[in-house]
Amino acid sequence: MIAHYLTRHNVSDFALTRWGTESRAQHILVPSQEMGDGCCKPVVLVLDANGKTISHFDAPLGDLMHVTRGTPVHFPKGPPYYAVLQANRFLSRSMLFLYDAEGKITYHEILAEACLGIATMREKTGDRLLI
Repeated sequence: MIAHYLTRHNVSDFALTRWGTESRAQHILVPSQEMGDGCCKPVVLVLDANGKTISHFDAPLGDLMHVTRGTPVHFPKGPPYYAVLQANRFLSRSMLFLYDAEGKITYHEILAEACLGIATMREKTGDRLLI
């Protein structure tokens, strides 16, 4: 074991992710649950390399998903967003979320297949989101 971090969340899956203007993935994306509204609420956390929570996103129905990936995205002439893709291979469904700078959901779509890849492609005027 190289390091051990206590995040206050049960971590059974994680992915490396870019955050902000990073060119390489140096943060950790963690799907989790927290107590709220009487029970467990699905959330997605972005942690730094020391295990500190950098950002926190609500993830409705996220507890049904098995794989979570994310990336920052800057659309042309718009504010920066953070895109999260969650997938369930057995249900053959995915969910795409776009979060604004305050961590609020600005777009949500359920996809009719299990998509496991998400990335951005830089263009002159902004990013293109690839799913």
